[in-house]
Amino acid sequence: MMIARLGLPGHHPGQLGVPLTTQRFKSVAQEMDTPDKRIQTYCEMYRSPDVRLAALFFTKVFRAREVLDGLVGWPLLGTRVKGLFVKSSPLIFPDHYLDGFKPFERIRFDSIDKKNLEGCWMPARQENPKFPKTTVVMGHGYGGDWRSLLPVAEAFRQAGINCFLFDFRDHGRSERWKTSFGFHEGKDIAGAVDFVREKYGDKAENIFYYGHSMGAAAFLMTPDSLKQHPMPKQIKGAILDAPYANFKVVAERFLKLMSQFKLLEKHVNVDNLMNGLSLIGQDYLNLPFPLWKMQPWRIASQPSSPLLEVPMVILHSKDDDTTPYTESVQNYQALKRAGHPKVWSILMDGANHMFGWMPDGKQEIYITSQRTDTQTGKTISDYGLTFMEAILAQKTPDFNTIGFDSLPKESDSKLDVAA
Repeated sequence: MMIARLGLPGHHPGQLGVPLTTQRFKSVAQEMDTPDKRIQTYCEMYRSPDVRLAALFFTKVFRAREVLDGLVGWPLLGTRVKGLFVKSSPLIFPDHYLDGFKPFERIRFDSIDKKNLEGCWMPARQENPKFPKTTVVMGHGYGGDWRSLLPVAEAFRQAGINCFLFDFRDHGRSERWKTSFGFHEGKDIAGAVDFVREKYGDKAENIFYYGHSMGAAAFLMTPDSLKQHPMPKQIKGAILDAPYANFKVVAERFLKLMSQFKLLEKHVNVDNLMNGLSLIGQDYLNLPFPLWKMQPWRIASQPSSPLLEVPMVILHSKDDDTTPYTESVQNYQALKRAGHPKVWSILMDGANHMFGWMPDGKQEIYITSQRTDTQTGKTISDYGLTFMEAILAQKTPDFNTIGFDSLPKESDSKLDVAA
């Protein structure tokens, strides 16, 4: 098979240059030379072949939006789950199961930067004096939508708590706008809290926040993403389920599952490619820092952070197959070192990051934030209820399980947040 080598300005042997079949050479070269103003700007700004190649990869992925409209997730993304290989969009809790969660009300509302979002108000099933006029605002993880939160929300409702679930920007039925993987999503959380306070104020005197994965990391970054917005002071506490601490850690895991990346990493210097993506991501997503510098632990623990006054519990499973539990440990340790007086942790066993089974017992996989700790038999919602009850009663939560403080001391060097 004939091979053509695509040379790039400033090419260094062994570092860049993508081997391509003659058949594919024209299409790829044309893609790289397309008069796309943004790509040209990247190349002129950095004058780097790494950035040029990264721009190609980045735009090839995100230009598939017309094909992926209505779907969530990056194209050609694969995730191994119980021996299966799920491609394209993740499996979301299907609509035909929604009847079992009625009554609920689908609602449109705006983030504080005027992105139109979908929300779902789910009233409590009963009144409970332990949770007077209590509402939980709930944010899903990357690639999910509010339906993935339904099992956790239903457990809260059964206990006498109202729930407001919502789709982040660029997810579910919310406005198609670039996801920032957690940073600008803090504005969606603030918009949800504002909306609940305005429309359901008599049922939401005590507001908590539950965030899963990206939804948890988004909350930790609100000191920078919200600036002066008072949202952190408007909630009683936060339940943070498997948040990442360094976006680069989870991004590298996802990228390596993509077919385009698998092709490139065989022929280029991956570190240079990743640096190019980080710079492009900063501009494309309008971030105040390079994409790989998106570090919730650092933002949440800065001395001026209002989150240092918000009670929190951070949960993570040792068996998480997407985000290493050490990410949550780093978030927790950063908050403790910053002097946070009311942050707790739960180290679970046996739970993966986001997949479960259909409630009718069929062997079908779906995305859900409800998982079970095999060492205690308790679920995410069980721990959340324990936390909220204690905070409202002004007591210290007793989770009756181990936390991150139980980890061996030798792990400290790997989790040193002072670096």
